[in-house]
Order: sequence, then C-alpha cells, then structure tokens
Amino acid sequence: MRRALLPLAALACYAAFFAPVVVGDLVLSPPYTDVYRISFPFIDFLDRAIAQGEWPLWTPHQFSGHPHAANGQASIYYLPKLLVCLVFDGPALLGAHAMVHAGLGWLAMFVLLRSRRASAVAAGLGAWAWIFCGFHLGTLAAPAFVGATAIWFPLATWLVARAVRAPTPGAVAALALCIGVQLTSGILTTLPIFVLYAGAYALVLTLRRPPGERAPAWVALGAAFVLGGLVAAVHLLPSAEMAVHSQRLAARTAGGASAWLDLWAVTRWSWAWPGALELSSLFAPLSNAPHHQREPLYLALPVLVLGSWQLARLVTRGRTAMPSAQQGDLGFFGAAAAVGLVLALENPIRAFLAGVLPALATLQIAAKAEVVFVLAMVVLATARLDALRDEAVPPMARLAVPLIALLAVGLAYAAIAVPGATPYPAELVQAHGQLLTASVVAFAALWIARDRGWLGAQGFAVGLAIHIVATTTTVAIWNLYAGQMTQPRAGWYAPRPDTDRLRRASRDGRVLAIGRNLYPNSETIYGLRGLNGYAPMHWRRYGELLHALEEDGDPYLRPGFLQHVFVDRPRPGAARLLGLGTVLTPQGRFEPADAAPRAWLSGRYEIEPDDPARLLRIRLGAFSREVVLLEADPGVALGGAAPDGTVVVTDESLNRMVLDVDTREPALLTLSELAYPGWRATRDGEPIPIWTSYHVLRTVAVPAGHHQVVFEYAPWSFRLGAALSGAGLLAVGVLAIDHARRRMRAGAA
Repeated sequence: MRRALLPLAALACYAAFFAPVVVGDLVLSPPYTDVYRISFPFIDFLDRAIAQGEWPLWTPHQFSGHPHAANGQASIYYLPKLLVCLVFDGPALLGAHAMVHAGLGWLAMFVLLRSRRASAVAAGLGAWAWIFCGFHLGTLAAPAFVGATAIWFPLATWLVARAVRAPTPGAVAALALCIGVQLTSGILTTLPIFVLYAGAYALVLTLRRPPGERAPAWVALGAAFVLGGLVAAVHLLPSAEMAVHSQRLAARTAGGASAWLDLWAVTRWSWAWPGALELSSLFAPLSNAPHHQREPLYLALPVLVLGSWQLARLVTRGRTAMPSAQQGDLGFFGAAAAVGLVLALENPIRAFLAGVLPALATLQIAAKAEVVFVLAMVVLATARLDALRDEAVPPMARLAVPLIALLAVGLAYAAIAVPGATPYPAELVQAHGQLLTASVVAFAALWIARDRGWLGAQGFAVGLAIHIVATTTTVAIWNLYAGQMTQPRAGWYAPRPDTDRLRRASRDGRVLAIGRNLYPNSETIYGLRGLNGYAPMHWRRYGELLHALEEDGDPYLRPGFLQHVFVDRPRPGAARLLGLGTVLTPQGRFEPADAAPRAWLSGRYEIEPDDPARLLRIRLGAFSREVVLLEADPGVALGGAAPDGTVVVTDESLNRMVLDVDTREPALLTLSELAYPGWRATRDGEPIPIWTSYHVLRTVAVPAGHHQVVFEYAPWSFRLGAALSGAGLLAVGVLAIDHARRRMRAGAA
C-alpha cells in the first residue's frame, strides 16, 4: 500500500489540476489553431459517431466525403481516446484527454525511473518534470499530435529493457501491446523517432548481453515489434491504402517511376527562423508562441542543469561517472540527450534536410526528436539527484554547474529579448525575465548552501525537489490558466448566427466557407457537408479536381498527397459537380451556387480515358449532366434521351447510403459523392459495378423500373486490418496467458 501512495497522490494532483478544463468552465485551447480546426473536430466526430452506434470509417464533412479511417491524426482506434469518448462529451473531451495522458505519462516515467533503481522521491519528481516540462503542456491538449504518441516513450523504454533482459512471453506481450497502442495514437512523424530510439536502445542492451543470450533477446524484440504492428494494422492499412492509390495516380499522370519522387517534393514553407529561438524554449514558457514553437520544451532549470552536469560527467569520465544505483545503460541516455538536443535545435538541420529530402523537413521529424531530449534529460537529472545524496560536490562542479545555469538562462533570455529577433511582445519578454531570474536565484542559493556545507545532501535534494515542482507547476499554471491555452467554454464553437442557415443549405448542397468564417473541418462540428478540409493525407485525385475547379488554378494545395487542400475561388459552374450549393464569403455573405442535384439520371455517356484531358474539360466547363463523362466504357445499353425518372435518398449514415430510383428507361445514376476505392454498390440486393465519372464521382447503371440502390463503404484495408489486428491481439493474449501459467507453475514448484 505504501508503494501506491506516491502514484495515487500524483494522480489526485493531476485530477485537481485539470478539473477546470474537464468539469469547469474552461476549454483547453492553445494559441495555435490546430486544436480548434483539427484535434477537437476529430475527437468530437468520433465521440458523436460512437454515441450514434456508428464507426466513422467515412466522413461526409471533409473533402466532399473522405476516408476518415485513413486520416492518421483522427486515430479512431486509439484506446485512451475511445475511453475518453465513452465518458465525456463536447469541449470536456480535450481536457479529459490531457488529464488521462498526464496520469499515464506520470506512471510510465515513474515506472521507468524506479526500474533503474531511482529512489521513489527522485522517480516521482522526474515523472512530474516529464509531464509538466511544457513539452507535453503544449501537446496534451491536442489529441492528434505529439503528446499522445510521446507519452508512451518511457513505458516502451522500460518494456524494451525487460524484453532484452528477460525475453519471456509476458515481456513480448506487454511490449507488443504498448507498441500497438502507440502506433494507433495517430502522429506519423514521431514514429520514425520512436523506432530509431527504441531500436538503438535495444541494440545497446542486447550487445551487452553474453553472446549466448543475444539470440533470445533479438527474437523477443522482433516478435514484439511485429505483433505491435499487427495490433495496429487496422489503423495503419487505410493510410497505406490512400498512399498507394495517390502515388499510383501520380505515376500514371507523370509517367514512370519518377512520379514517386513527388512524395519528396511536398514543401513550400520556409524554415528560416533564427536558430537561437529554440534555446528560449528549453525551460521558459512561450505564450503567444508562433506556429513553429507550438511544441516547446519548457524544461525546468534544475532538470536542465543536473542533466547537463551528468552528461558532462559521462563524456569526461565514462562509466566511472555512473552512480552505483544507476549502473548499466546510463551512457545510452547520455548519447540520446546529446543527439536529441542537436535535433531539438534543428533549424540548420532542417535547412539541410530541405535541400536533400524536403519531405523530412515538411514532416518536422527533426523537431519531434525533442521528446528524446526531454526523456533522456529527465533520466540523467534523476540519476544525478540521487547521487547527490551520497557524494560531495566535486571541485570542478563548483564552477561548472553555475556556469551551465547562467549560460542556459542567458541564451534563453537573449533569444527572445534581442530587439527585432522575435515577434514576442514586451510583456512576455518581461515575464520571461522574471521567471528566469527567480529560477536561477533559487538554484544559486541552493547550490551555494550545498557548497558551503550549510545544507546537507538530503536537504539539497529536498530543495531541488521543491524547485522542480515549483517551477514546472508555475509554468503549467501560467500556460494553461494564466496564458492563452484556455478560453471560456461558452465561446468554444458557440452557435453562429448563420449556423442554422448553413445547415439548411447543406441539406441540399455542399457548403464552401472561404477565409476564416469557418476553419477547415469546422463543418464537422456544425454538421455541414463541405468541399474543403484538413487531413495529413488527402486523396490525390480529389486534389487534382480541386486544382481544376480553382479560378486561378492554384488553390492552397500542397503537392503530392500530404497536408490539406481547399478552394477559395471556385470557377463559376464547375463546382456544381460536387454539389456546391452555398458559398460563405469572407465578408459573411451567402452566395448561392449553381448546384447539381445530389443524384441524377442520364441517358448518354462519353469516354475520356486521359486524366489531363478530362480535367481540362472540367476546368473549362465542357461537360454536362445529360452526358456522363466516364473514364471507361461501361458496356450498357441506354435509351439515349434524357430519362424520365426520380431519385430519392431514403436513408443515409456515415458508411451507407440508400436511394430509391424510378426510371422509365435504362439510365446511368450519378452521385456527387466520391468514388473512392472501397465503396461497393448493390441494386435490389445484387452487387453492381461502380464506374468513376467526372474524375471522382460515382456512377452505376439502373434498368427501367423501380429499384433500390445501396452504397456501402467497406474497404479491403478495414477488413484486412481488422483481421490482422484481431490476430495480433489474440497472439498477445495467448502469450500473456502462457506467461501467467509459467509463473503459476514456478510458484507451485
């Protein structure tokens, strides 16, 4: 029971700390708009779909319909998010998600540090600094981003060590489940960092084993990573499917394998901010942060100094600098801290990557390595804090440690205080100065007292503990409740004066909101059917169509299939293909569009197999609804004249649409809905083929008479992914049961 007191107390503190954004009148809302236009719409959509008993494989709100399961940042299979959705609703989802991950992250880091023989107090403080270092404060509010992924790094680190040192079925099952959950959390750019970090750690640990014990460790690690990938297959395969479809189109358009290089040509942004700016984020709060500083470190000064001191000792003295209680792999964390710091201050690296592999710069993989630096520094600082209980301050440290503190504070303050170097207001610079001054004065007082013998080792450790808790909590309160990371719940996606009108317009046609009247994906919140949106990957074919629909031929479109795409100047008449009914202008005016009906019948068709020629015709408006523009010959006999008939949508859900069709002669039925692979159609219960018309729409054949046509979205990626995930979970369960049986037999013997 005593062992559980500290974790229970920490979790109670987290529950109290996050209470205002869970059950209070505040909503987590960082100063950047990604939470507003990405994270909350995604988690709210998942929550409403679950409440309605549906699984959101498809969303009608983005991109004229979009495979939501292929949106990695939506992470619809991420277990903690699902649990949050089952308990909470509305704006409380963001705060609850942050609170749950704060607790999980604290426990994970506490377990990791305790497994390395850290004292309970040092492990608790390290876990506290891990969560409240600000790196997570800037991301926990964003379920789609780094916080959800990075929170599993300490647990995975501990489980990798267990799998290497004791490659039992239980260790394999636990590591596989951890990897699977982390993979489903959504953020793609952190996964390469995790794989490299975990692989390097496993390599170091395995090579330290006797030669005869290495093979079982490699087998256990390999099995865990394979099983973890299987567990997450239902999440990973839809995104892979979209990538394959999009790049196949790129290859066909550009001709040959050179089109695959399109993946590496996805950046247009400039990364030329001052390199010193990141130094200011090592342990200082950055409210009013610009977009590129949305994931700052905010590392507490004692953690930074103690970690740097330990790192310097490892570099100069090697294994002799390792505390006796921390013997083993501390050198790995020293190397990880050094590499992570270099990558955290990544502007020169990013500039290099932009010239070599632009996609890596765009994906900000280097920036995501901050998590490695923070984790390693916490481990190093915890080791040094424990060591200070048992050893005197060495002569060199009397000078080196104060210099480290002063250098860090000086660089951090200079990075934001130099006139014209940063966009920060004077009030923020002043607040930085006050916090940094108080932090360094408190640390200097503790250090002088320890050096002069006025304070014993235990007292110094307690003082540092108080300093860590005080500084990190101050930063957390400042950013969450006194800064710009919260706002009143009443103003969060409040009903707009034109909400009802937009919703009525969306019933008859899609809505296009230009400018900031509606952020991309806000249509999801208001229940609208929109043309634009955001997803980390969109279907390339839809992007090509929007490019053709844009008046100036240059919509906000990232090349390839990455990032978001939207139209802001639709060509008159051309957007009617997508059922555009209403345009909301930047001035807030409604402008009706020449919308096509959502479904219509045609008696003739023509074939245009060439993609560029077809897109050019659409761009010029050289098409009609009476003559369907197809890519391939459907081989059906039609009446030729405009058919006399009706089409009525009788039932619709996220993944299914039912239409009643009545026509006097054979006809083609066309929907202003995307013909994305995975949609299947039946007519009166019998499967029928779907042909792609107008580059992206669905067309099926209907004979004369009354028929019921049903469209269902059930892609192979979902079916295969669900089967693989089920098999992975079953294998994990079998390993766990086998491990439990072995332990029971060993205990009985």
